[in-house]
Amino acid sequence: MLMRAWIVATFMTLLAWQPAHAQQLLTPREFVDAAVAVIQLRAPEAQIERQSDLTIGLSGLGDVPHNYMNFDYAYREYQNNPGAMTEIIDRWARLATQGPEDSQMRERVVSVLRPRSMIAAFEAQAASVRQPNDPPPGQLVWRPFAGDLVEVIVFDGAETIQYAMVESLAQIDITPEMAWAIAPGNLPARLGELEIAHLRGMQHLVYVTGGNGLAPSTLTDSRFCASPGGRNFIFLLVDRNAYLMADRTVSAALAEFRDLYQQIVRDGESMSTTPIACEGGQMRAVDLTD
Repeated sequence: MLMRAWIVATFMTLLAWQPAHAQQLLTPREFVDAAVAVIQLRAPEAQIERQSDLTIGLSGLGDVPHNYMNFDYAYREYQNNPGAMTEIIDRWARLATQGPEDSQMRERVVSVLRPRSMIAAFEAQAASVRQPNDPPPGQLVWRPFAGDLVEVIVFDGAETIQYAMVESLAQIDITPEMAWAIAPGNLPARLGELEIAHLRGMQHLVYVTGGNGLAPSTLTDSRFCASPGGRNFIFLLVDRNAYLMADRTVSAALAEFRDLYQQIVRDGESMSTTPIACEGGQMRAVDLTD
């Protein structure tokens, strides 16, 4: 029943949970090395600078300005489906060489959930490449959400999600306050079909993804905690576009959630380390320590 009143869901019968340690995968750096090789084949003129294991700087691509590409989401896609590595790398190499998508439009303003550490890393990276005569780095538009998560204003493109800056919003005559007001109304039109599945070997846990990369944004809807079903569930954001959920009113479901939570956080496989649930009409962190 959860979310049926306001989203269209595709129910899948099975989803294989495949943690990175279950098979031999490329490291983040090796994965990006493979992507860089494909980018250089597609665009030999590209000048590529390694910023971190999962981030590169790109310049020299015609009219495309110097920009940065973070492969965190691509790497997580690969972890979930190693057999699709070639397809994933080809798609991201194409995005890199064709330049940023023009998605700075009022109707594409939505919000997404990210860990606070990711925002801090983004800001630190922007500051680290700033030259003495450069203008100050752009300001991301974000606010605390629950636990280690923050809610961030973005432009939702056809293939990419771009962080909105105060300056880029101003270019389309939108203030941050206006963006927060606009984002919830834009979400239904931008949200694609969700995929909701039970995890293999688990009777009570549900894995939610899809939605054109906006699945976790459904948790930001202020009406969610007001719904009868919403108050019963506990959630963990395991990926930029995926979260686990369980009915915490069922003791067996909560026990399964706690066991998997402890495992994937211990193994470093979860984007967030804070379970969240509706408390007092809004999302709050939940302490699952014994």
